[in-house]
Amino acid sequence: MRYTSSLLHSRTFVILDTETTGLYPEGGDEVVELAAEKLVRGEVVETFHAFLRPTRPVPPDAVAIHGLADDYLRQHGQDHNEVFPRFATFIAGTVLVGHNIRRFDMPFIAAHFQALDLRMPDNELCDTLELAREYLTLPNYKLGTVAAHFNIPTAGAHRAAADVSITRQVLLRFLELSARPIDTRV
Repeated sequence: MRYTSSLLHSRTFVILDTETTGLYPEGGDEVVELAAEKLVRGEVVETFHAFLRPTRPVPPDAVAIHGLADDYLRQHGQDHNEVFPRFATFIAGTVLVGHNIRRFDMPFIAAHFQALDLRMPDNELCDTLELAREYLTLPNYKLGTVAAHFNIPTAGAHRAAADVSITRQVLLRFLELSARPIDTRV
């Protein structure tokens, strides 16, 4: 299905982001932070945020990116079996949006759903990385670079809630500027 700015008012979107222990869910890397905003008619109506306790130590290179160390996650994190069923309810029937959602966030979410024997959601996806590559010419297509192109502040980047806010603003700019419909097919 293809979306234009007018359809933003007829669909519910969930902008999401994850912070993880590494890059490879198939290798056992896990989500340690999950954040999302639900948009109805372009307005944030509900948020979701959780820290998760990993089952193994967070590597130093991951901590260097997002700052989420083992001690903090042990103290503030929740069990995966508490978080992901609530998240499944939160995203039900929505269009999921993220920056590199198809190749990064969704494989992690799918791995957690599978490990918990949860039904994998079949939500439509909208990837702002793909939109940036289609509509913009930039030196790279990292979220910060795309945000800078649109003059969107990036304070707090590489933390899930901040990246969700940045991604939401990027999506809204694409929808405002898009002369062509945006494709969200899975």
